[in-house]
Amino acid sequence: MSVAAVACLALLAVGCGAGMREFLGLEEADSAASIADLGQYHDPLVLLSRADTLFEKRNYLEAALTYERFLELHRIHKQADYAQFRAGLSYLKQFRSIDRDIEPVTKALKSFQLFLTTYPSSVYAADVKGHLATCRQKLAESELAIGRFYYRQGSFPAAISRLEGVIKEYGDLPAAEPALFLLGQAYAESGKAGEARQRLEQLLTQYPQSTYQQRAKERLAQLNVHDACGAPPAEHAVSSALC
Repeated sequence: MSVAAVACLALLAVGCGAGMREFLGLEEADSAASIADLGQYHDPLVLLSRADTLFEKRNYLEAALTYERFLELHRIHKQADYAQFRAGLSYLKQFRSIDRDIEPVTKALKSFQLFLTTYPSSVYAADVKGHLATCRQKLAESELAIGRFYYRQGSFPAAISRLEGVIKEYGDLPAAEPALFLLGQAYAESGKAGEARQRLEQLLTQYPQSTYQQRAKERLAQLNVHDACGAPPAEHAVSSALC
């Protein structure tokens, strides 16, 4: 048992453990438990075993909390990297779909990022990187879905805000392609032709085989005609039929 564990149990034994009992998650009825029994609440191997059991039973919420408790008490333990890895995985396992609560994925992302910062040479690092990529993909899809929802509702400023976030944070992921197209449309609907043209041209440049290519070109043509018709004749010789 660790020095910290012995100290905690000593406090409980002499009647000074009310605050410690609350920290450890014990009930008042547990005050009669033996010193040895109380050790299970912070013994590192017992905590990990309990967390693993909860995980295997698919009680991912409690598993995450138990792994986190282990890390609070035993951050420098030789199995701390394993606990950090499993904490992130427990959060990720709570995710259901992009149209539901996305917070578990956000927590998983932060947990995996902390892992790579703290344990870059761990044997679990490769797996963590894979799960981190999954988190980013799901978060990108969620933001895209929200942006698309706002666009369909005609809330173009809100749509633009979300979709620009997709480009900024997840520009390297597949979600960026439809985000660029929707941004072009949203800017155009908002009367911001310059921004619309920029995003649509970016789409055509970055994704020359895009399924949105034809529609993007059609929208660009509409924007060009609109600009030409609104400009002085000397600058744009455009048929009046087009206008």
